[in-house]
Amino acid sequence: MHESSGKAALHECDVHAILAQAAGVALSRLWAQNGAVPKSLRLPMLAALLAALCLPAVLQSHVMARTVAKSAPVDINTASLDELLKVPGMTRVWAARIVRYRPYRTKLELEDHGIVSEEVYERIKNHVIAHHDEK
Repeated sequence: MHESSGKAALHECDVHAILAQAAGVALSRLWAQNGAVPKSLRLPMLAALLAALCLPAVLQSHVMARTVAKSAPVDINTASLDELLKVPGMTRVWAARIVRYRPYRTKLELEDHGIVSEEVYERIKNHVIAHHDEK
C-alpha cells in the first residue's frame, strides 16, 4: 500500500518538474528572442507558470485524501493519545480533551458537550467512532 502511494507521489513529482522545466524553457526562449515577452503571451505564460507551481499541492492533497479515506475510523473511547493524533485535523490539545472526558455514547457528544469546537468536529467526524459497552 505504501509502496504504490510512494510510486504515485514520485511520479507526480516528476510531472511537476517536467511542467516547471517546460514553462521555464518556453519563457527563456521568448526572452532570448528580443529581451521581452510579447504582451499577448504574458498572461498565458503566467498562468502556465502558476499552474506548474501549484500542481504539487493539488497532487499532494489528492494523495493524502486517498490515504485518509482508506484508514479505519479511530474509536474515541479506546484510542490512545497518539492514535487520536493520527486523525486528520486533530491537535494534541483536542486529543487530550477527548481522552479526559471519556466515555462517549456517540461521537456527536464531542461537539454537544463542548469537548471540541464545531469546526474541529466537522474536520474529524468522518474519521472517528464511539463504540461503547452495553451493560
